Amino acid sequence: MRARPKSSISRSAAAIATLAIALPAILLSTSSSAAGPTFGSPIKAGNRGFEQGINMLPDGTIFVDEPAGLGAHSNAWRLDPGATSYTKLVFPTPWGRLPGGGDSDIALTPDGRVYFLDLWVGSNSIAVSEDRGETWTIGTPFTTLPLTDRQWIAVGERDESTGKDTVYVVYQQFSPPNWVMFSRSRDGGLTWDYHRPAPFLTGGVSGSTGKLVADGDFVAFSYDQNRLTHVATSPDAGETWESKPVSILPNADRTITGTALSGQHLSTAWLTNPSGTQQLQFARSTDRGGIWDPAVTIADVEGTAVFSWVTSRYDPDTQETKVAAAWYETPVDALQPDDVGSAAIWTVKYVESLDGGLTWSDPVAVTDGVRRGIICTRGLDCSTGREVGDFITLTIGPDMMSRIAYHDGIADGSCCGGMVVTQTS
Repeated sequence: MRARPKSSISRSAAAIATLAIALPAILLSTSSSAAGPTFGSPIKAGNRGFEQGINMLPDGTIFVDEPAGLGAHSNAWRLDPGATSYTKLVFPTPWGRLPGGGDSDIALTPDGRVYFLDLWVGSNSIAVSEDRGETWTIGTPFTTLPLTDRQWIAVGERDESTGKDTVYVVYQQFSPPNWVMFSRSRDGGLTWDYHRPAPFLTGGVSGSTGKLVADGDFVAFSYDQNRLTHVATSPDAGETWESKPVSILPNADRTITGTALSGQHLSTAWLTNPSGTQQLQFARSTDRGGIWDPAVTIADVEGTAVFSWVTSRYDPDTQETKVAAAWYETPVDALQPDDVGSAAIWTVKYVESLDGGLTWSDPVAVTDGVRRGIICTRGLDCSTGREVGDFITLTIGPDMMSRIAYHDGIADGSCCGGMVVTQTS
């Protein structure tokens, strides 16, 4: 394993205890190590879509999902251990007759059960596999309310008497009064008998709901409201909720953020734009959202950046939590990614912490150019198309190496496709 970068700041337990979330964001300087993070060559993992999601089983099997556009179902792909190319998963009838294609998300159980959720605006279709995507059972859509968007799925506890998992979904409901909905299934997604708006998120949600994470009855997700990042948590499977702002400076754009959960370690990251200089900021809680450390800056953007994501995993060898973040960046300096001009070249950038977010590596570019020109962040209001969608994702495998799933419109030569690049050291 690579040597950990030396800490450029120190935090005593007493000092942390006196800090409040209302304090200004702290700049966390990074320092170089002898060998920074390195990555191998990317592997094609998807068709011409974007917003690739990535998930990984304990045996190293990788699943990638991507929306295909309304009118056709979203796609799912699997990379088996030792394989060099992804296999497209095949869904049986009646899946082909159900709507989908708008947004997609996958959740996994350690023993290989796969939950695949596919948006069709009016609701979502769900498919469940108990054998790593070889065969599928079709569940029921979890709501009939129209104008839903950007759903996320997570798995809770399994009922040993029935063999069924508790499954959670959070999504945006754009029908008035514009709220975030939470749904729960106690039979592995076959039926959905619990639907409730998150009580603190009715009206005025200006951004989008971020990644949903769960462990047993504990559920959490990040979201953007009035350009500030919040994290909502529930200790009792969605019966009660608490939400806390984790950022002080406004986000650089309407953003979909990652949420990372590893044991008691809960964290998120987002891009902000103070005084014209973009930064990647990070916030963590070591007690699952009870108390949040003040936000810190973990990377200064050298130009313009968009769509950050974060993930984490506990390392049993070091007994530390590894946290990693990725985003798109171009050296062209502009107020917004919409303003960079047609000649701008975007790459995927990466930064990591091996001690739970206390110290961070220097940012590194892990790809060549993946996009030329602007990146619009206004969703369906984008007149130029949606270029790379609305987010980038990454995960950390059991080998403690990161995998990043992203959209590439340059490197594969045929435009456009999903790619996965794997950390090598």
